[in-house]
Amino acid sequence: MSLSFASPFTQNKLNGTPLLSVIIPMYNCGAVIERCISSIDYTESTEIIVVDDGSKDNGAEIVKAYSLSHPYVKLITKPNGGVSSARNIGIEKSSGKYIMFVDADDFVCPMGIKRIIDIADRTGADIVKYKLIFETATLGKKINQGNIPINERHIYGMAEALKFFDVPDYYSFDGLYSSKLIKERNIRFNEDMHLHEDDIFNVKLYCEAEYVVVTDLKLYVYVVDSAYSATDKKAVDSKNNKLVESALLAVRYRKEIVSDRCGDIDLPYEKYKCMRYVFGAYRTMIRAGYGFSEYSRVLNEFKSLGAWPVSYKWIKVAQFKYTIKLIIRTFLCNHKRLAFMARRLSPKI
Repeated sequence: MSLSFASPFTQNKLNGTPLLSVIIPMYNCGAVIERCISSIDYTESTEIIVVDDGSKDNGAEIVKAYSLSHPYVKLITKPNGGVSSARNIGIEKSSGKYIMFVDADDFVCPMGIKRIIDIADRTGADIVKYKLIFETATLGKKINQGNIPINERHIYGMAEALKFFDVPDYYSFDGLYSSKLIKERNIRFNEDMHLHEDDIFNVKLYCEAEYVVVTDLKLYVYVVDSAYSATDKKAVDSKNNKLVESALLAVRYRKEIVSDRCGDIDLPYEKYKCMRYVFGAYRTMIRAGYGFSEYSRVLNEFKSLGAWPVSYKWIKVAQFKYTIKLIIRTFLCNHKRLAFMARRLSPKI
């Protein structure tokens, strides 16, 4: 794989080493990338690494031009390989004490990064988690986090964070991570996954982290209706089998990681966490019009992994309400023939 680098890049303060590395994977996000970069207001000891994953638009040129007047911005271009490969290259090229991931079509709230870094410095935590704001592109709300009170939840001990269902593990862009932890334990994103790669990355980290802080600071704005993505959405959407296989891989990887890294540590909710992946695969198969034999094969694979049939208890464990929607979805998912015949109802439930 060939890489190219652009812009004079100056290592910032802190004895020549950045305090924070912000890694931004980018694919065809030329229209929004400057909004993303400019929202990162903690720049006195920060490097921003934009990894262009084979974009076909002018995003790379925009970042290159931006970097001329912002020397802490670094551009890496590579052939298209997916968001995981882009993030992994960003990790390899990063030099900060902390690592933060931001998707090119999203952005962060003012003053939030500084407060999260202050918490990490004060506590010495391996991971500091924060909240997401789910917004539409038209609203694009930013909340100044400079003076908003922050609640903190402190979790000590290796793999302790995995013992709670409500500790976030679904995204990689809702946390500040210790670069030392990631690099010394060789933790990377799985590049063979087209979905749930963030979950597996977090599981690896939680197995190794000895100190995790979970906050309620709303730092990151996730643009839910974005027409852009770090990956080629059209290509991914046209390959439903890869999305389904990624759900199966997520269960397999979770079990392998927990077994290899956590040993005999009791993780009471882990089986319910694995059940989450069944629903995404189920909806994909129904909407994509899978034949019954293939649909049955996938569910049997989930069954062999202990993730299907889905226990109704997962609704309560996950702190969801027993809504009719969730009950019906679980019921249909657990009955092959009914679910297969109800494909037309799937988008409504």
